[in-house]
Amino acid sequence: MLQQTKQKYFQIWGDTQSQNSFLKGLLLLTIISNISLLITVINLAEKKPLLLSANNSYQTTLISTKTIPEDFIKNEVKNRIKKFLILRHNWNFTNIEKQLLKVSSFINKENKKLFLNSNTLQIKTAKLKKISQKFYISSPMQIFIAYLPL
Repeated sequence: MLQQTKQKYFQIWGDTQSQNSFLKGLLLLTIISNISLLITVINLAEKKPLLLSANNSYQTTLISTKTIPEDFIKNEVKNRIKKFLILRHNWNFTNIEKQLLKVSSFINKENKKLFLNSNTLQIKTAKLKKISQKFYISSPMQIFIAYLPL
C-alpha cells in the first residue's frame, strides 16, 4: 500500500514537471516570436516612403527614392503646385466646368464630389455674368517650396 502511494505522489509530481517544461517551451516560443516581430517592425519603420510622380496627363508613377536628388523632388513639387494653380484659376465662362474637372484630378476621390459641389456657385456666377479669370505665376512660388517638408 505504501508503494502505491509513493507512485501516485511521483506521478503527480511528474505531471507538474512536464506541465512546467511545456509552459517554459511556450514562453520561449512567445519570446522568439515577439523578438522577430520587433525586428520586422523596426525594418518597416526605417524604410523610406514611396514617392509618386504625376505627369501632365495626370498619370502617377512610382519613383525609387534611392536615385532621386533633392533638387528633382523640389522641382517636381513646384511643377505640381504650378500646374494646380494654373488649372484652378485660369478659366472663362465657356470652359470653367472642364477646368474644374481637370483640377479635381488633384483631389483625392473621397473629396472630389465635395470639391465639385462647392464650386457650383462659382460656375453659375461665371456663366451668368460671363466672367473669365487669368492667373499669373511669378517668383513667389519659392514660398510654397520653402514650407514643404522633405
